Amino acid sequence: MNLQTEVRMYQAQQMITAKAVAHEIHVEANYLRKVLRGDRSLSKPMQEKLEQYLEQSKLNGECVSS
Repeated sequence: MNLQTEVRMYQAQQMITAKAVAHEIHVEANYLRKVLRGDRSLSKPMQEKLEQYLEQSKLNGECVSS
């Protein structure tokens, strides 16, 4: 494999990582919007995720108001 091919493969891998992170941020933003809008009920997976986040925040010593 030549250097140019290796660089392209590395860049492709970095792009996949960036897209995955961007997707996670988008999912988290949508989730946060739902949480902040108290008039909407959360789905069971989202409720579990909120509980998990709050529990993790307590373990990390962060101040989170619910």
